[in-house]
Amino acid sequence: MNRASPGSAMTRWVCLAGLVVSCSGPQAPANPSLRPPIWQPPLKQSVYLRAVFDDDPSINLGRFFKQDTQASEMDESQAFPSRCSKAFSPKLIGSGGTFDETFTASSGVGASLSAPVYGSAKGSYGSNGELRVKYTLKGVMRAQVDADALARCCEAAPDQCSGKYVAEFYLGDGDVYQFIGNETDIKASGSYRAASAGIDYHNGTAWKQVTRFQNMYFAYKTASVSGQGVGGGTNLCASDWQGTLPQSLDGQYFVGTSKPAVTDQAARNDALLNGRLQAVQYIGTAIRQVDAQWSKDLDVAFGNDATLVAASAGIASMVKDRCWQKPTFTPAGTVATALIFFPNSEIANAARALAAGLQSAGKISVKDAEALSKGGAAAVTRPVAP
Repeated sequence: MNRASPGSAMTRWVCLAGLVVSCSGPQAPANPSLRPPIWQPPLKQSVYLRAVFDDDPSINLGRFFKQDTQASEMDESQAFPSRCSKAFSPKLIGSGGTFDETFTASSGVGASLSAPVYGSAKGSYGSNGELRVKYTLKGVMRAQVDADALARCCEAAPDQCSGKYVAEFYLGDGDVYQFIGNETDIKASGSYRAASAGIDYHNGTAWKQVTRFQNMYFAYKTASVSGQGVGGGTNLCASDWQGTLPQSLDGQYFVGTSKPAVTDQAARNDALLNGRLQAVQYIGTAIRQVDAQWSKDLDVAFGNDATLVAASAGIASMVKDRCWQKPTFTPAGTVATALIFFPNSEIANAARALAAGLQSAGKISVKDAEALSKGGAAAVTRPVAP
């Protein structure tokens, strides 16, 4: 079953600088140096590939990175335990789904995997530490926050809780790939014929497998804490919300990113839709955590993007855009990016709206709709841990 994750809901087409000069027109360009849009998997926000995969990374949950740590240096080994790390405790959460996404890797992680990153031409895939990860998610180890203890620690020692911290680890099976070029060019060159078993061709692109993992914690997610507590600070939009999602005890933030669009408004609408789809997955995770009756039909419905696009319209008023990045203009069109917030207090209402939408579309039974609604009501009292 393929489905988009909470950080990014749908596979996107983009034009990569250096590989594409023009993306317009349905016909193949006469000039072979001109390429159609190059496929790349969607970026999973604030998630980083680990240098070493293992089966128990709990000792590193709640460890902090220095505030000025760049993505190229975002290596788990650089995180340090602070006095405020005691406010975090591990919580295991069952999860599932098969994903094909982009993760960020530090230069050190890339070197350990023999997949150099940050060496690609600026603007092309890999120039910002990107590696493709195809995986089946089995579970999440999350740093659950003792809000009172964290607030007391942050007030007493602000320097001990400022910056990013390790918030989650992802458990699963999968493969890590490095982008090596256009499928047609790679096949024509014959460079990888002998190693064809390690090459994955997908939507006109070629990827070289650099490692495989099985039942291991392979990646971690960061969150931010300021001296005012989780998600503290008054100027939210001025923060690095694209690099590190703000955290809130009252709900969940998402980064909604559009596909390249013809107009600014179309791009904004698509970014909002992308945020809603992530909110839907968040709601599903919250309901699973309260041990609600979750059937296979619900699993299928929540794994189908087309189904969720229609169903998510019912929660549009509950998902709020908080900040917008200045639009990015690419040869393929305008790309919009927004910081989206979904409040935990709306989980019950959202669950009822989703249940009604999925049932009316014939995707789930009356029994499943009732279970989804009841699960939403229960999740309000036990929301997803921040």
